[in-house]
Amino acid sequence: MCELVESTRKCRGSGSSGGGRRGWEQGTPHVGDTRNHHQIIHARDENAVIALLLASVYETPQDQSLMYSGVSVEPEHRTVHVHGTPVELSRLEFEFLLALIETPMRVLTHGELAERVWGNYDVGLKAISVLASRLRRRVIDAGGPRVAEAVHGVGYRLACAG
Repeated sequence: MCELVESTRKCRGSGSSGGGRRGWEQGTPHVGDTRNHHQIIHARDENAVIALLLASVYETPQDQSLMYSGVSVEPEHRTVHVHGTPVELSRLEFEFLLALIETPMRVLTHGELAERVWGNYDVGLKAISVLASRLRRRVIDAGGPRVAEAVHGVGYRLACAG
């Protein structure tokens, strides 16, 4: 049994190029490929289907801003917009959101978040939890989605849109 899944994904970064490799072959995203992809995915390849579904809400336009379900993050300018409206975030909130939106298909452990956001591992779980809560509240108050989802005992991931 096969499903036809259609998606458009624009990626940023320095991925490999050439070799005729398409961006979603065998369920593996190809960073740097900005072509549209229409592909038949076998139902047994669940990871590829999940990746394609996430790609439909996670895009990186050519201007290097990261998009996720109405939330636009511009790392170079350190700005965040929700449906076009600017949202003021603290440095830590911005770094937390950036870490999540740059890795939309994986859970970031508490240790990884502590290193990415604070620059060390000496941050307690409570501080991470409070920061995630503040970030969620700011984005939701601006009309955006719940961006940070806790994974009990592990860390946080970008919440599923919808």
